[in-house]
Amino acid sequence: MNRSIRYAAFALLLAFPVLALARPPLIYHKVAEVAAHPGGTVKLVLSSHDVVVNVKTGDKVSVTTDIWAATDSKDEKSRIIERYAPNVSENGNDVVVRSPSHHGWHFSWGRSPQARVTIVMPPAMALDYHLGSGDFRFDNAGADTPIKGESGSGDVFVTTASKRLEIRAGSGDMRVGINNGSASTLLHTGSGDINFNGTTDRLNLEAGSGDVTVNDAVAKTAAITAGSGDVVAHWHKLEPGAMIKGSTGSGDVDMYFPADTVISGRISTGSGDVNTDFPALIHGSHHSYTLSGGDGAIQVDLGTGSGDVGLHKGG
Repeated sequence: MNRSIRYAAFALLLAFPVLALARPPLIYHKVAEVAAHPGGTVKLVLSSHDVVVNVKTGDKVSVTTDIWAATDSKDEKSRIIERYAPNVSENGNDVVVRSPSHHGWHFSWGRSPQARVTIVMPPAMALDYHLGSGDFRFDNAGADTPIKGESGSGDVFVTTASKRLEIRAGSGDMRVGINNGSASTLLHTGSGDINFNGTTDRLNLEAGSGDVTVNDAVAKTAAITAGSGDVVAHWHKLEPGAMIKGSTGSGDVDMYFPADTVISGRISTGSGDVNTDFPALIHGSHHSYTLSGGDGAIQVDLGTGSGDVGLHKGG
């Protein structure tokens, strides 16, 4: 996430420690269950709710709603529940969890309601979510559930073996781990950071103004872009012929490969330097390089506008 936003948030926590740490009293708890249909989709359309999804074998989709608010007024509690309690319905084979249509944004220091929706769904269904300002959490390392989602300003935490993973966020951070060598993975955030690790077939990571970090990863093709942040990738294993692209507008690009990796391709910078542990041919004034690794080489295409580019062995 943008550093200035982080500092502002930290200052806010210091100024209002009680508000930051204390959760209001629980005023609503409800569990709804509907029949699960293999091949169907659990669809979430929620405004300011945090979402937690658990995958378990069964023939039901369970939806638990919890709402917290600091009020002693019965009338106010009723109004809050009416605004925040989602509707749960079936549409063919799909299960739909939707915020009330009249829900608006309400804010007051220390009294803003908090809502969380917890989903328990079987592995034979897909997940499609659209969130406003809440966080999204999916911590099911062995589940191959297809996931497609969008959120406005919440953070995303995912551990999965998803067959297909496509997640977009407006301004939240993403922390994602996947283990599926045939999967397609797309992560996009406008102004947050992306932290990715694991194994996938196709990897596409996009950040507007945040940093992108890849840890201990395996992929056949990867495209990593940042508008103004840094791109740092540590590759665990790359098959011969793998294609790796990395670019940023004003940040640095650093790629770490196993020491025995053979690399071909190109590196370019607008005004920064290039540093490489792999044999390369320099063109002009140290801002453009080519690498000719020969047979079995992986392909790279790395560039930055005003930052530096580095190719490193190990690390």
